[in-house]
Amino acid sequence: NIKLTTLTLIARLLNFFAYERLNCCNDNNNSIVKSKMDSGSKNLNGLVPVVPAYATCGFFTFLYHLFIAFIHWIGLGQSSDPENLSVRRPNGIVLGQSCRGLFALLWSRVPKNARVLVSPCHHHSFRRMLARAGQKLDVAAMDGSRLIPPPGKTGRDYDVILLTQMLGRDFEMDWLLQWRRDNPNLFVINDRVQGGLITQEDTRLSDVALYSLGQDKIPNTMGGGFAVVHHSEDLYNWLADSMEAQPFESSWDRLQFLLVKIPTVLVYNFRVMAYLYEALAAVLGYSRNSLVDNYRKKNPGFMHDGYMIRPSPALLQSMDYLLKRPEPFQQWEEMQQKCVQGMEKFFEYIPDDIAGRVKVCGATSACSYFFILLPDMERSRALLGRMGVLTISNQTYLPVNPEDEHYVRHMATLPWMPHLSDAEIRHCAHAVTECYRLYG
Repeated sequence: NIKLTTLTLIARLLNFFAYERLNCCNDNNNSIVKSKMDSGSKNLNGLVPVVPAYATCGFFTFLYHLFIAFIHWIGLGQSSDPENLSVRRPNGIVLGQSCRGLFALLWSRVPKNARVLVSPCHHHSFRRMLARAGQKLDVAAMDGSRLIPPPGKTGRDYDVILLTQMLGRDFEMDWLLQWRRDNPNLFVINDRVQGGLITQEDTRLSDVALYSLGQDKIPNTMGGGFAVVHHSEDLYNWLADSMEAQPFESSWDRLQFLLVKIPTVLVYNFRVMAYLYEALAAVLGYSRNSLVDNYRKKNPGFMHDGYMIRPSPALLQSMDYLLKRPEPFQQWEEMQQKCVQGMEKFFEYIPDDIAGRVKVCGATSACSYFFILLPDMERSRALLGRMGVLTISNQTYLPVNPEDEHYVRHMATLPWMPHLSDAEIRHCAHAVTECYRLYG
């Protein structure tokens, strides 16, 4: 009992530093470096030491989740209370080990002969599940932020609609409200992992919304995900029962899942680590782009398979420290707003004559990934790398149909904007402008 009390106290102290003392969207641990970069903004050369695909939780929050996983592994967690093992939470929330697992359960309800309408692009894991499931899919069109249904179709023509929101915003789709009135049995799944603010969801549009809590998402508990069931207690109970029927993620799997992320968290949170990684890569003969690409592909922590499991007690406890707060999403929505502000600042430095070609589907918004379009992916990324700007080519969205590849063909993501100084954002914009001047 003394050991348990001591470990609980340590956990609460880490939680205090992670959630109370450190505003995760105003992390100034690099302020000295930033001020130096600002003072030398007229001669901004070398590496801009901020990487794409950020570990959004911050270093102290990561330590908190790691500590929770550790105390569960040594047998001193909260798993003795059966209520702590349930995935049911108030307000229609069902917890999962991942967003993908929750989606797989929901999609298992869709018959193979169902009439399905989908948005054009989806997360690559969802896209592969759709291909394996084998339903015939009609695909809506996109015009900027507008989602356009197939001509001549109505809500009575479909049984299921799957939406994947993109670029930190939600589709404009008022037609869907009328469709749901015309067909009360229309089942709508809304993947809002990279949509607008959680608290601004229009719940009339869908039966269930999905959210990820992975390392590069907003919000973030270094793993996990949740569904919000809006209108049906039967669906809520079925989804919770189905998730609780899965085998548990073990305490060691949860701990190992976090341990392998330590290098990622360090390089994403401390600029000195980015410099060290680059120096090591130079010694080993890697270019900046090959360093980023190889690390991203081998980046430990993303589960390509094995995700049909129930969240471990440690992961449930991590998610509860987020969801049981009085305003659970406030600080994360502030972070997302800072992402949008950074992206808007970036476009202030992009010349008007090319801005339309740089924006993905006309968006100046973002949600942890800062997507832009580049004129020649290989040569543009090489130039950006030489100018010190680290990028990743699109590894998030895949089109359902090959003819829709134009939406994502030239997408790349820029460094994490909230950790860039004004001078660095301006430098990134200048570098992208050079790509269009030379290759566009």
